[in-house]
Amino acid sequence: MSKLKQDIEDSLIELVDERYTVDVKNNITKYPNGEEDIFSITIRTPFFSGEDINKIEDYLHQCYDFMEMDNYNVFKVTINYSQVFNVKRIDKDKGKTIEGDLKVNDWEELWDSIDFCLFSTPDKMYNNIKLEFKR
Repeated sequence: MSKLKQDIEDSLIELVDERYTVDVKNNITKYPNGEEDIFSITIRTPFFSGEDINKIEDYLHQCYDFMEMDNYNVFKVTINYSQVFNVKRIDKDKGKTIEGDLKVNDWEELWDSIDFCLFSTPDKMYNNIKLEFKR
């Protein structure tokens, strides 16, 4: 197991103790012209009950920081409750999302985009969030 994966799992142990399901994966796919290194972190609420995502913000922030220190960039975030929502980058000046790849400069920009996505959904709840990073 890689040190990065172990660090992330260790940082999420309190959520596991609270009956959240945590899944941390690192997949390296080799192609003829190189390789793709994808790291994913999935957190599911206990018993698939919808919850306020603010309860896990600090845990997500810590995961983001670990990934950033290891030269990974977030490229996709999905939130699931009654359906799957892809988080898109928010343009705060215009108050709307930007189409295309999720490219953020820092944690605050990512969190604002996640928060806006949830605010835009009918339930404003989640039972599963998945962050995907690549190097």
